[in-house]
Amino acid sequence: MIEIYKMDSDLNILASNDYSPNAFHSLCGILKSNDGGCLVYGSQHAPYEGNENDIYVLKIAQEDLITSTEDHYQMSDLSFHVNVFPNPTSGFLNFELDFNSVFPTEIVISDNIGNTVLTHKLFHKTKNISIDCRCLLSGSYVYSIMRNNKTLYTGKFIKK
Repeated sequence: MIEIYKMDSDLNILASNDYSPNAFHSLCGILKSNDGGCLVYGSQHAPYEGNENDIYVLKIAQEDLITSTEDHYQMSDLSFHVNVFPNPTSGFLNFELDFNSVFPTEIVISDNIGNTVLTHKLFHKTKNISIDCRCLLSGSYVYSIMRNNKTLYTGKFIKK
């Protein structure tokens, strides 16, 4: 997991956010960007997702750092389990969601260059969701489980 903190000159924490809770990360560097945010880059190891190794570059704009408690979810406060199957899939991708506190509002599926290809809105506390992936081209995709434009959980799947 990557935890980003915004601090004042006395090192008091003003805001924080958690990213990518399903992998182990090695930080290589942080670069300040002109918009007040930063670029974070390094490598990651995802033992729970096929033991994959990958690199990451995370662009964090200043407004993405949380500056109030509204919509701020500490990972320790979130008790959830996500089961996604079958992976790989040639048809429907099934999500079993078990969130005990903050419930997601949508599932976003993106291609391997970050373009959103499918969005599934959640209007009530549905625990089992099937998303039709037959329209997707063969390849790898990322799903993000979101609430109010904040990522709660991400994972990868393959479309055959």
